[in-house]
Amino acid sequence: MDFFEVINRRYSCRSFSSQEVEEEKLFQALEAARLAPSWQNRQPWRFIVVRNKEKIARIARLRLLRLNINIFLKEAPVIIILCGNPKDSGT
Repeated sequence: MDFFEVINRRYSCRSFSSQEVEEEKLFQALEAARLAPSWQNRQPWRFIVVRNKEKIARIARLRLLRLNINIFLKEAPVIIILCGNPKDSGT
């Protein structure tokens, strides 16, 4: 599959299975993100993996920028929160 096909097939998931995510698949996704290029290879990101259903539900209730964009999270078996440090991200 070429890059254009990958971009063309992307979608925003709005429905999640309750099936647990295998550790290997989770590690593979985190590893791919870790290997992404960054300015001066500073990798100014950190990942927080949340599997606890109660915590996911609490996060889903948050309203980012007063929009209801987190309502779909409550069904997800795992979420990954990406945090970035703007001081290390360059210009």
